[in-house]
Amino acid sequence: MDSYEIEYHRVVPNKLMDSILHQYGDVGFDSLPKRIKQALMYNGWRPVARKPTELEQWETVVDAFEHRVMNDELTGLSQQIHERKKPDMPSFDIGQFISSLTVSEDEDVVEQSNDLVQLVQLITDDPWLARQGFFGLAGAMERQVEYLGNTLRPNAVDRLYRMSHTALGESDLGDVRFANEDKPHVNDEITPDDRQESQQMFIKQLDDRMRRAAVIFVKCIRAHDDISKDLEQLTYNGIKAKADQNRKAREESATKQAELAVQYAGVA
Repeated sequence: MDSYEIEYHRVVPNKLMDSILHQYGDVGFDSLPKRIKQALMYNGWRPVARKPTELEQWETVVDAFEHRVMNDELTGLSQQIHERKKPDMPSFDIGQFISSLTVSEDEDVVEQSNDLVQLVQLITDDPWLARQGFFGLAGAMERQVEYLGNTLRPNAVDRLYRMSHTALGESDLGDVRFANEDKPHVNDEITPDDRQESQQMFIKQLDDRMRRAAVIFVKCIRAHDDISKDLEQLTYNGIKAKADQNRKAREESATKQAELAVQYAGVA
């Protein structure tokens, strides 16, 4: 054998091995230099997987649980957690939401909404165009408030609830196996408390957005209806009611035509 092989196969004292391993800590056997790994195995040492820390266990289980929630693949423990009683979310009604708001005329959002109304009137310089502009703005804000109240905010509240009810004990983690437990772990330094605080801030931002959209919605409806009164046109709610009646009439007409077509086919 050449000098490299002689040096490579020489017996290394246990104290030296202990000092070498201590330098690399718990980064995992696969992360050690190839020469050190070969020397260790030649001396009869076999890699022992590092046990995950409590934080790593919690992160792994919660990440897997959230993945199954998003993909509707709940099984076992995650299914039990998912089926725990959640806080009842009342159905959202934009009229009730607006009635529940307390807004003063000196608030920034109110003054800015008044400026928006004046700006639309100034730019359009025509009551018909201004009326149409206010109708479009009001409709957009109405749809936004309904989307936030019916979908986005309830989902955010549900996510916060799951965050606060997925703390698992040691008995829940006893049978969990980690495929990468011999690999170095990179911690993103985001604790469970930080995640919940961030989610609470997100919900607050949604509340502020809903409130601002609701104020703009009300201001645009009032501006639209004031112009409609001068032009002897339908109000915002009147237009929506008429559109709903026309839709129902079209559906009834289509149903009758389909029934007549079936009857005609039967006679033929």
